[in-house]
Amino acid sequence: MWFYEKHFKGKLPLNIMRSVYEDFYKNNENSEDPYAGEWEEHENIDMCNQGDVEIIHNWKATHSIQDLKNIVARKHYSAFTVSNGQPSFGHAALKKFNFELTADLCEPITRCCNHPCRIYIYKPLKVWSILDYVKPAVNDDNWVAYRNIDMCGQGDVR
Repeated sequence: MWFYEKHFKGKLPLNIMRSVYEDFYKNNENSEDPYAGEWEEHENIDMCNQGDVEIIHNWKATHSIQDLKNIVARKHYSAFTVSNGQPSFGHAALKKFNFELTADLCEPITRCCNHPCRIYIYKPLKVWSILDYVKPAVNDDNWVAYRNIDMCGQGDVR
């Protein structure tokens, strides 16, 4: 059984999946928008000080929630958090993780900053199975081999 099928149940880490996803849509003109997906919205939970890759100060002066969603989807981020009451932190924290973020992984604000907030979690379309897009180079009873796929520095033994 192939490593990803066994350990990731046919799914790859998001950064690899997104690359495969974009390549697939570039080569399939009739496909939907490669950044399409669903959004989950949750109040008063966050990944406080985790995964922050971009901070937009005073975001309300220059951006809407939809603008922030577009940025997250386009840049392959995972989520963003904005203030939702008082005290307010006044910025949007755009977050990126190398795993699929879920509400269960977030913590209540009472465990971190205690600032009311709202987190928007991006869920790309469920097309992330590498097996849907890559044909095996070799397939026998025990192993399936794929070309041009690697864990890039993960699991290497010297």
